[in-house]
Amino acid sequence: MFNYTEALEMLIREIVERVPEFGHVEVDRLLVACARSRNNGPVGGYAKIVPMRFAHGARERRIGRHTYEMPPLTYRGREILYLIYFFMPRFGDLSYRQGLETVVHELYHISPRFDGDIRRFPGRNFAHGVSQQRFDATVAALTERYLAAGAPAAAAFLQHTTAELRRAHGSLIGRRVPLPKPVRKG
Repeated sequence: MFNYTEALEMLIREIVERVPEFGHVEVDRLLVACARSRNNGPVGGYAKIVPMRFAHGARERRIGRHTYEMPPLTYRGREILYLIYFFMPRFGDLSYRQGLETVVHELYHISPRFDGDIRRFPGRNFAHGVSQQRFDATVAALTERYLAAGAPAAAAFLQHTTAELRRAHGSLIGRRVPLPKPVRKG
């Protein structure tokens, strides 16, 4: 049996340890989960980060007359600030490089303040900035920094498709976590 969640957690830990730009990331306050991709075609997302706080780490957000809060999420006695979903089998069938860049992409979304909010860029497209190409170039450079830091032992599983891993290990398992949604307060 191959535990995809554990493999992703070890990879994330290794990336954070090797890439100084991720020094602010507290790996024990991230939770990795697998979700089913609707289809495995060429169009669609590979992963998604869910911040457990609102803008600038706020626990509550007012929208119109209502106040909302994110429900607290704890795992192994620690409050989780970020939940990262990997959509299977679409993510698992990416090329080695695309898989690495997808993981780095999600990590780059984490706020440098590590306050439960995402990294925010000025302007309308606050999640990726004014240029998706610039964002992607930064992700590619960070991926190169990870690869240049030595043999990436934790990334080896990305060299295999989900079907290949299933044949080699019998089955694939991964943590499932319901998508947390903001709750309206009284």
